[in-house]
Amino acid sequence: MITELKSYLSTLKTLSVKDIAAYVKIVKIQRYKVGEFIVKQNVTTSNARYYVVLKGLLRNYILLPNGEERTMRLSHELMATADPSGLFGAEKMQETIVALEDSIVISVDREALETLCQDSPNMLKMYADY
Repeated sequence: MITELKSYLSTLKTLSVKDIAAYVKIVKIQRYKVGEFIVKQNVTTSNARYYVVLKGLLRNYILLPNGEERTMRLSHELMATADPSGLFGAEKMQETIVALEDSIVISVDREALETLCQDSPNMLKMYADY
């Protein structure tokens, strides 16, 4: 997982060494197997997170009342994703995020990232570009 993280960090050309050091302190690197859930719809959460795929493929979807699954987005390597409702303060997640391939994912707490972005306009721009 360290190799994937180093590769990802090398793509962050607009960030200073200080920005990268601060970022590394607030992220978690997690490995997910095919079919493993990262976020589940209708589950209560107190800490919304952003996710960046280092390796693999994630699917965001909602389960409709008739039982149909509707894909909202697919996120592959170096793409970010999240449950938007969680990021905007909803108590329950409105989307499910699942690994479609064995995946390595960075996750970062929304509040920690917002604090970091206040001190780093380049970090804010990076996440806005995702």
